[in-house]
Amino acid sequence: MIDLLKKNILIIILFSITLFITVKTFQFEYLPSKASYQFFVHFEINKNATLQETESKALELGELLLDFPKNEIRSFNTEIGIDKSKRDHGISNKSANKGVLFVNLSLFNERKRSTIQIMNDFRKRSQNISGIKKLNVSKRGIGPNSQKPIEIIVSGNNHLQRKKLSDRIYS
Repeated sequence: MIDLLKKNILIIILFSITLFITVKTFQFEYLPSKASYQFFVHFEINKNATLQETESKALELGELLLDFPKNEIRSFNTEIGIDKSKRDHGISNKSANKGVLFVNLSLFNERKRSTIQIMNDFRKRSQNISGIKKLNVSKRGIGPNSQKPIEIIVSGNNHLQRKKLSDRIYS
């Protein structure tokens, strides 16, 4: 009986040591940051800025993205005059100075750098652009409960119709 107990303890110790060495040797992330495929760049310029001035800054930020390696940035698009944080559902004078870039990355097995590394590089490069008062670069989450359960996008050329429909959906 004691020999069996010693044998079981020895097996448990060997298993624990093997598990410890394996965990320390191999880097493993359940949801690796490199696997994230999109990040956002929210920016704000002078409060009295026009949409044209905001567009100009958005173009400068977009130019930075064009300088990244082709295997990292798949595409990006820009929205200006929209303050998504206040749910104003469209263009208004109070948000004419704000914009957001949606940056779509290549698949993580097609690039060498992680999403965080690319975002940090973008932050560093964007420091050279004058006139930007606030810049927030954030990663789109992956995995369970990282996204909204449902997303509805209302688009069109008529701002009043978009706002009415958006308000109806939101209420």
